[in-house]
Amino acid sequence: MICDKKYAEKSDQRSGGAGTEAQIISASLYTKTDQNKFVAVVRERNADGHAYLPTYYKGRIYIDLIDEARYGEEFDRLLRWIYDRPLYAKPEMGKPPAFLNLDSPVKLTTAVPLRRAVDAIKAGRDQAEAFSEQYLDVIISELNQFVLEGGGENFDEKILKSIDDFIPYRNELVEFFINVATYRPTEAMAKVIHRFFEKLIVFNYPRDNRGYNNWSFDNFKFISNEIFCITLAL
Repeated sequence: MICDKKYAEKSDQRSGGAGTEAQIISASLYTKTDQNKFVAVVRERNADGHAYLPTYYKGRIYIDLIDEARYGEEFDRLLRWIYDRPLYAKPEMGKPPAFLNLDSPVKLTTAVPLRRAVDAIKAGRDQAEAFSEQYLDVIISELNQFVLEGGGENFDEKILKSIDDFIPYRNELVEFFINVATYRPTEAMAKVIHRFFEKLIVFNYPRDNRGYNNWSFDNFKFISNEIFCITLAL
């Protein structure tokens, strides 16, 4: 569409060819079918400096061929639209995390304690702190399965896999902390969370006589730092 004052007025009045185009284009835009099928090229502005556009097209992106200083840039946009060669192509979606695979959903033992804690927090119940501590203790218990042993050439891959496998638990913790920040930002709850971090930091260091390397606890260092940063952000 080449838009100027006359075209915009005829389009709004459904007069002449512009009116016919308005009926066709507006129906397509409102039904959300192929939003890139039409584009407005503006050639005139009103006294307030606003582009003359049909009412149904206002608020949408248009190509401005009025400003001589930007004419070349805008004309390039028009050519790219015509030949479907956008300057900034939409990147392809990356590989989804394993836990989002609907064929094998991850079932966490923390799910029920989390729901109990969140429900108590939202409802303002007296047991909110107790249920929250129970949930966080289950998280601490689950961390034992992420302890890495040995070394070898592929130990770095084990670390990355361990961090990736913890993501469902991390997402639960984000939900928990959001609800605490929203509904229960109390001193008593702060003490519960403080005790959780005291238990969490233990995993960053050796706890028995088993052999270990300097990097044996890198997964826990990443996990604990990430949880701490999330808590501060909320």
